[in-house]
Amino acid sequence: MTRKQIIIAIIAVGALALAMWGYWEGRGERAAEAERERPVNAPSRVSQDNGTAVISLTATSLETSGIAIALPSAATYHATQPAFAAVIAPNDLIDLRTALVGAQAHADQAQATAQASRAEYDRLKGLHQENHDVSDKDFQAAEAAWRADEAALRAARQSLSAAQQIARQQWGAALTAAALNSSPLWTRLIARDSALLQITLAAGIRIEHAPQTALVRLPDGQQQSGQFLSPAPRTDPRLQGMSFFYTLQTDTLPPGVSLSASLPVGAAMEGTVVPASAVVWWQGSAWVYAQSAPGQFRRLALPTGNPSADGWFVPKAFASGQPIVTTGAQSLLSEEQRAQVSVGEEGR
Repeated sequence: MTRKQIIIAIIAVGALALAMWGYWEGRGERAAEAERERPVNAPSRVSQDNGTAVISLTATSLETSGIAIALPSAATYHATQPAFAAVIAPNDLIDLRTALVGAQAHADQAQATAQASRAEYDRLKGLHQENHDVSDKDFQAAEAAWRADEAALRAARQSLSAAQQIARQQWGAALTAAALNSSPLWTRLIARDSALLQITLAAGIRIEHAPQTALVRLPDGQQQSGQFLSPAPRTDPRLQGMSFFYTLQTDTLPPGVSLSASLPVGAAMEGTVVPASAVVWWQGSAWVYAQSAPGQFRRLALPTGNPSADGWFVPKAFASGQPIVTTGAQSLLSEEQRAQVSVGEEGR
């Protein structure tokens, strides 16, 4: 082998060694990078107990997640009767007052006129009887004017009575009095600081007495208590059932809007109220998380058949008297759903 051939062989061997070193070095770097990018599987916070998911959180995790726990508040509840509510337009109330005030003003004017003509008649009558300083013609004219004004007064009073009777037949005595006297209630209704609701039961449903409060579900889903005002003389023509007037302290309801309502009826029940902030909705149902042991939570189906102003009433046996999550329940639901996804991925 010549010197030149030896040099070429040495160069070839060196190049091959360099290539092999580069291959092994790159392979090691790729393995290290793959190891760094491998997802870290944090230990699951969800376990199973007799087919029920149990979420376990440390005190630190509870504080970080903003989860608050409390015992549901004790409450007394009445069974409710579903009803329908309609917001009365203030213009209808303004028309009511306009008719009443107009009739009242006409009666007051007629009374003032009759009093004046009666005073004039009495004056002329005295002069006529004493020394005939007043002619028979003037005395008779004064008497005729007084009699005519008395007749006009009676007619005005009859018109006022008819207007009040019509108002009571349409709106009831309480609203009629409020309109006629311009009471604080009337002022709130006209200013729309309060809403007037006509709440009507379905046809054929009867209750002995209207309850003092009615639970009304607002368009945003919140519930608010309305205060009984009076029976409604007229029913909602769409429903043909018993009807009542209630007032609701709100300035956000547009006239004419229809709402769902419920009237408490029947015997009282003892239980607790689950606040709305404790409820999460999933798959069309309401759920709450109860603390079955320190730091351990189970999801329970919430019966929603008995709504209350602050949430939902449940019997005493619900959640077995355990504290429930009142704030942060959505984070527990998310934790439970992530665990379900992880189990599904591992099974593939």
